[in-house]
Amino acid sequence: LWAVFGFSTLFAIYPEKAIDKFTGLSKIFFMLVVTMALINSEDRLRLLLRVIGFSLGFFGLKCGVFFIATGGQIMIWGPENSFLEANNSIGLALAMNLPLLFYLEKVETQRWVRRLIWAMIVFSYPAVIGTFSRGAWLGLVAATGLILLRSQRKFITMLAAGLVLAVALPFAGYFASERIQERYDQLVDYEHEGSAQSRFWTWEFCRRVGMDNPLTGGGFDLYSGATYRQYYPEFIDWSGKIATCHGTVIQVFAEHGFPGFILWNCLIISSFLSLRVVRAYGVARGEPIKLVYLADTLQSMLLVYLVTGTFVDFAYFDVLYYVIATIVILRTLVLQPSNEPTLAATRAAYPAHV
Repeated sequence: LWAVFGFSTLFAIYPEKAIDKFTGLSKIFFMLVVTMALINSEDRLRLLLRVIGFSLGFFGLKCGVFFIATGGQIMIWGPENSFLEANNSIGLALAMNLPLLFYLEKVETQRWVRRLIWAMIVFSYPAVIGTFSRGAWLGLVAATGLILLRSQRKFITMLAAGLVLAVALPFAGYFASERIQERYDQLVDYEHEGSAQSRFWTWEFCRRVGMDNPLTGGGFDLYSGATYRQYYPEFIDWSGKIATCHGTVIQVFAEHGFPGFILWNCLIISSFLSLRVVRAYGVARGEPIKLVYLADTLQSMLLVYLVTGTFVDFAYFDVLYYVIATIVILRTLVLQPSNEPTLAATRAAYPAHV
C-alpha cells in the first residue's frame, strides 16, 4: 500500500502537494515499521497500549474539563500541527480510544491508575461532544454501544446506562448550548441540511476522478476549483466552494485508483480476520481478558473508525495505522512457535468458537 501511494504520487494532478503529503505519510509508515520491530514481547505490547490509551486519554480529560468549564460554548481542537489538530480528528481519536481505556481499566492492577482511567473515560464524552463533529458523535455512539454489547454483565450494564440516560437527557437538553442543539438538529434532519447533502455530491466527484484515473487516481490533495470544473462543474455551481471527498473509502479510490482502493480495503479486512484468529486462540487457551477482550477492543476501535470515516476523510489517520500495527504485533506473538500445541487445539475448535 505504501508503494502504491508512492506510485500514485508520481502521476498526481498536483505533484508538489502530493509529494508533501506522501513525505509526511512515509514518516508515519516508517515509524510503524520501527514499532513492529521493537515491540516483540507481551510486556512491550502492554506498554504500547498504555502509551496510546493514556496519551489520548490525557486530551480527553483535559478537553472535557475545558468544555464543561466554558459552558460548552467553545469548540474543542487538538494539538497544533498534528493529525489531531482538526475537531473531526480529535473527536475520532477520543471516540476510538474509549474501548481501549475500558480494556486498560480491566487489566490495570493499581487502584489510582484505574481511577485515573475512569476520569479519562468520563471526561472524554463531553470532550467529543465539544468537537461539534457529527461524525465523531456517531463514533461516540458506536463506541458506547460496542462497550455495552461486549460487557461481561450486559444486563446490569445496559440497565445502569438506561437509568443514567433517563435521568440525564432531560437536563442535557436544558443545559446544552445553542450550538450543540443546532448541530444535533442538523444531524437528525440531514435530508434538509446543506452540509450533509453536499457529501453526496462530493462522493460523486471523487467517484468520477477515480474512474477517470483507474490505475493511479488523482494523487494526494487533488481538490481545487480546476479539478471540480473538470470532473463535476455542477457542484461548483450549486455550492460555490471546494470540498474534499468527505468519505474515507471513496477518498482512497479518488486519490489512488483501484490498486489503492483494493489494497486499503484488504488491509482493513485482514485486520478483522487476524483479530478473529487471535480471539479463537484466546478462547481455546482460556484467557478471556488477556487475548479475547483485547481482540474485541481492537475490533471495536476499527469499527468506530469505520463508522466515523463514512462521512469524513480519515484514510491516512495515524491512530488507525497504530491500531493495525498493534494487531500485527498481537497476531505475531500469538502465532509464535512456542504456542504450537495450543494453536493445534485452536484450529480443531475454531468453527465452534468463532
